Amino acid sequence: MHPGSGPEDGLSTRNYACAPVDIEFWGKPAHAAGCPQDGINALDAQILTYAAIGVLRQQLTDRIRIHGVIVDGGTAPNVIPEYTKAKYYIRAADIDTLHELYEKVENIVKGSALQTGCTSSMKLYQNLVENMVLTPSLDAIYEKYITELGNTVKHVEDVVMPGSSDVGNISQVVPTIQPHISITDVQIAGHSQDMVNASCSQKAMDAIVKGAKALAFTALELFENPEELAKVKEDHTWHVEHQKEN
Repeated sequence: MHPGSGPEDGLSTRNYACAPVDIEFWGKPAHAAGCPQDGINALDAQILTYAAIGVLRQQLTDRIRIHGVIVDGGTAPNVIPEYTKAKYYIRAADIDTLHELYEKVENIVKGSALQTGCTSSMKLYQNLVENMVLTPSLDAIYEKYITELGNTVKHVEDVVMPGSSDVGNISQVVPTIQPHISITDVQIAGHSQDMVNASCSQKAMDAIVKGAKALAFTALELFENPEELAKVKEDHTWHVEHQKEN
C-alpha cells in the first residue's frame, strides 16, 4: 500500500522499469592552454553522450524516459579532464523494452569513447527495477474491503505512472498489488514537503490502520477461497505474458 496524494484512494497502476546506471569515461590530463594536443578529454566524451541521448529521445515513445546528471566533470578549467562520471535513470514501461533501450544507450557510450579516444564504463549502481505487472482481480478484492471500511476509490484510465519501484520486481513473479490510500483531504504534490507533512497527520495514521485491515481481509479471502486464489494466479500469468502489448 502506498500513501496517496489526493482525497480519494486508488488501485494499483503500472509504472516504469528502471536501470540506474553510472556512465564513466577515462582520458588523459594535459594543460588546456599549453599542450592541449597531449590530452584526451573525458568531459568531451560525457558531453557527446549527453547530446546523443538527447537526439535518441526524438525516436522514443512516451513509454520511455531517460534523464541524467553529470556528477563529476573535471577539476579545473585549465586542465583537460581525465575522468568524468554521470548518473542516469533509463526507464521503460516494460522490462523487455528497457533491455532494448539499455543496449542503445550502451552503444552511445561506446561511440563517444571511440570518437574521443577515451575508455568507458556503463554499469548499474543499484539493482534494476522492473515494471509493475497488474493483477486486476486481486485489486478488486482489496477494493471491496477498503470500500466496506468507508473509503472511496477513484478509477483512472490505464496509464503508466511516472515512477519506478522494486514492488515491480515482486509483481513479475507473484500476484501483487500496490493500492494508494488517501492521507490528505486536498490534492498535493507527491515527494514534496506537503507530502511529508500529510504523512505525519492523524488522517495518515488512521489510513495506515484502515489500509492494513483491507490488506489483511484480502489475504484472508485468498486463504479461505482456493477458487478465488486460482483465478488471481491465472489473471497474473496472463498479464505477465502480455505486459509488453499493454
